[in-house]
Amino acid sequence: MGKPVGVQVPPRAYVWRPYAVVAGIGLALYFQALFFGLTYLDDQVLISDNLHFLKRWSSLLEAFGQGVFHVSHEGDTYYRPLFTASLVLDANLWGSWFG
Repeated sequence: MGKPVGVQVPPRAYVWRPYAVVAGIGLALYFQALFFGLTYLDDQVLISDNLHFLKRWSSLLEAFGQGVFHVSHEGDTYYRPLFTASLVLDANLWGSWFG
């Protein structure tokens, strides 16, 4: 079974180009966001006020036993352990400057 008549198949070397264009557009649109600071809406409560918790590697496991606002997840409506774990990783990898 060969290729249909009249249909040109692009060479494999050019298959990545559409993906590179989409990635380039995304990077161009959001590049400036790398230099923004904290928003101080919930960032103040979740990040700035909790750096003492976030900078401990043991908090990575503790994140699965409490809610986002550091209360027992049974009474907390915002149980987001992966979000909290990502904040712990960010704080340990980047220090105080990870906003």
